[in-house]
Amino acid sequence: MRKLKLNKLPYLFALLFLMGSYGDDYAQSKELLNTIDDIFKLCSAKNYSSVKKFCVPAAANEKSAVRLGKKINAFLNISDSYKVDGSQVNKKGKAEEHIVNVSFISGSRKIGAEFIFIKENDKFLLKDIN
Repeated sequence: MRKLKLNKLPYLFALLFLMGSYGDDYAQSKELLNTIDDIFKLCSAKNYSSVKKFCVPAAANEKSAVRLGKKINAFLNISDSYKVDGSQVNKKGKAEEHIVNVSFISGSRKIGAEFIFIKENDKFLLKDIN
């Protein structure tokens, strides 16, 4: 059996660190996708007022939640399916905006939308849609 040489330990620690941060990113991505799925289910059922529990406080009033819900429902109604194309994180001061690119697909046509989330109290909250 071969012994692990001490000069390889820094590489091992770096590998473990990278694996740990990848695990955090994966868990965060999965949580974000689950949030999008929950929002889309509410909007498909036209339960717009319930969308406010997934919105940032500034957009969590009834009127803003209904506006966002109707906008999402319109995207869902004109498409056969949707696909998450990717995401990115933008730092805005202390806050991080998680921007998720979603394509709504109808036949060979795609309509893209950016869903902007902020993580607050360990939950992703919808800020806006572009």
